[in-house]
Amino acid sequence: MMRPFKEKAIAIKGLPLVKSIEQNYINSFEGDMEKINEWADFLGLSDWFEWTDFENVPYDYTQSI
Repeated sequence: MMRPFKEKAIAIKGLPLVKSIEQNYINSFEGDMEKINEWADFLGLSDWFEWTDFENVPYDYTQSI
């Protein structure tokens, strides 16, 4: 899975992320959210988003992209 990046500097940071999926991933909605939060923490991106219920998303959310 990591073969193309094996010798690249990006592998230093990416390998722990790949291993966390291979070892600890639960294939469910909750598992996805847990893994997204884990990766965001690892990459320093936790402050870039927040979870909300879909009912709180504006009706025209696709128009603001």
